[in-house]
Amino acid sequence: MEEGTVSSIFTFPAKFIAPAIWIVGLGAVLVALWAGAFQHGPDPLPEWVNYPLTAVWLAGTLFQFFYAMRLVRVRVGGDYLKIDNYSREISVPFTQVLDLWENRWVRGNPTTITFREPTAFGKKVRFLPKGTLGQWFYQRNCSVEELRRLAGLND
Repeated sequence: MEEGTVSSIFTFPAKFIAPAIWIVGLGAVLVALWAGAFQHGPDPLPEWVNYPLTAVWLAGTLFQFFYAMRLVRVRVGGDYLKIDNYSREISVPFTQVLDLWENRWVRGNPTTITFREPTAFGKKVRFLPKGTLGQWFYQRNCSVEELRRLAGLND
């Protein structure tokens, strides 16, 4: 594999833009809902609607923190993986890669890299590989397969 980015161009929006829209945008709607902004007019919303919508917003916010905001960008540079979270970059040799697991059932095929020893980002990192847009759920991503080959993990 030639040197370059393995991560999808959608990594930045998935890590920063989508969580901001969910947390701030829907959070503002919830604040307005609880403040009674939708209680005027001929057909006001019943108050019980606030509770399930708040629960859905909280669940989605937790998902954003535990999934989306932990995404990293992955590049190949020689015998190393260059991993960055948009504020810090580390280099990890391919020999440290213990496993690559691609979740083909989730759109975007989030892929988890497990390392033999903990790195500055922990023992595992998750990224969105490029080239998954026109791919069927059962197909393996060619970028992930190439990373598996470089790390010596071919089945």
